[in-house]
Amino acid sequence: MSLVSGSTATLQKSNRFSTSPSTRTETVCSSSRHQKIRMQAPLEQGSMTAHHLASQGIESVDDWNARLAQRTAEKEETNRIVLSPDTPGEDKMHAQCKYIFKYRKTMFSCPHCWLLPGLCLCSRLAKVTTQCKMVVHVHFLEWGKASNTGSVIGVAVNDCEVLMKGLKEHDVRMKELFQDKSVTTAVLWPGDNSITPSELKKIAEERSEGRIAVIAVDATWGNALRMKTSYPPDTLYVKLTPESAIISEQQRSLLAPVRKYRGDYENNARVSTLEAVASLLYELEGSNETRQALLGNLKMKVDTCLIQKNRNTVYGTLTAEDFLQKKVEAVVMCS
Repeated sequence: MSLVSGSTATLQKSNRFSTSPSTRTETVCSSSRHQKIRMQAPLEQGSMTAHHLASQGIESVDDWNARLAQRTAEKEETNRIVLSPDTPGEDKMHAQCKYIFKYRKTMFSCPHCWLLPGLCLCSRLAKVTTQCKMVVHVHFLEWGKASNTGSVIGVAVNDCEVLMKGLKEHDVRMKELFQDKSVTTAVLWPGDNSITPSELKKIAEERSEGRIAVIAVDATWGNALRMKTSYPPDTLYVKLTPESAIISEQQRSLLAPVRKYRGDYENNARVSTLEAVASLLYELEGSNETRQALLGNLKMKVDTCLIQKNRNTVYGTLTAEDFLQKKVEAVVMCS
């Protein structure tokens, strides 16, 4: 997203999915078929090694087959709900979100950092304590992406919720957050109608004794705009200032090595959700230690994504050997 907005890919316009709920569900629920094709050859050849199984979070080939069968059955049930003309639109959306929330983009990925269990970063990421409450509001098409940085915020920040738009219980939680008068809630968003961090702090002092909650929207630009329409009319929006650290110090998004947009501020003003959040927290709270810890986590996420893709790392935070040293039994930490 824009440097002054905070959402990971908000300036990326995308037509990858049809607006038809049935088409969208068939598309987002089809990853298990491709995963089965990738995995079937070594399964049939009997060449699946213990490390290969462990990297997927699988105890045995039978375990993989059992979990795939369960996912296939739930995918078929999800498609049945969505394709039924008798199902209300809200229920169709909930069915899609419920399926993606459970299985994500990859069948056995960690439910927290969204990487394969053998590459899980949850225990490696630096943890930070912030005065602000953080909420990452994720579009369902972003949920579970290995390269997504909103998941890192959820793991690293002490007071953070990661919520999916369209999942009914999460939508209820979002309404509760907006209605909570004990804290001043603002959405990280670009635009002339957005206030600066210093203005947000002044408003929070008047309304809630300085307590602040920040919502970072994690979606493509088009989807983020649609998500914004669900927010109350009196919602506060906060933007990064031109003097913010991320604008003045960085010319290229740290996430660029694993994203197609090759983000940089000069040409397209795109950075990741994590970078924008780190910069906003620095403006609100003044802790450079927190900012550097979050940016270090982002570099680690990028390197691990590259390892997962069998590519060379770019930041040198981790190597494939760091994960190869894990014992197979350690994979259960993602369950």
